[in-house]
Amino acid sequence: MRTYNSSDFANLLAAGDVDLSQGYNGELAEAVSHSSGRLAYVIPKEGGTLWIDNLAIPKGARNVDAAYVFLDFVMEPEIAARIVNHVHYACANQAALPLIDARIKADPSIYPGPEILKRCELIEDLGETTPLLDQLWTEIKAQ
Repeated sequence: MRTYNSSDFANLLAAGDVDLSQGYNGELAEAVSHSSGRLAYVIPKEGGTLWIDNLAIPKGARNVDAAYVFLDFVMEPEIAARIVNHVHYACANQAALPLIDARIKADPSIYPGPEILKRCELIEDLGETTPLLDQLWTEIKAQ
């Protein structure tokens, strides 16, 4: 174990400073795409976690109208596809799919197939256990 790192893991992997890394699929897909075949992205046979990125307008937002304009903008198929083609994260916007680079759509690290998704699950709220897990995680990272 070299580090607990949720911000630089892809760079450490790409540089060869670590041989294995757990991280966000988009960042790892980018590292793999520039690795000349040296790296690969896998989801363990036991499965992994599903995640959902989202955009939301905070309850106390000062400029709600501008927020709606921004949301409308990023949901335009052409814009959504440009975002995916740049950041290598999947997009749920079905109208954008035809505009996304074919290599990205074919990459199972970005768009995993149904057989992989069946092995994955959303992280659930653990309720009253959360503070204990936060404490234990803090202790582990401090060592």
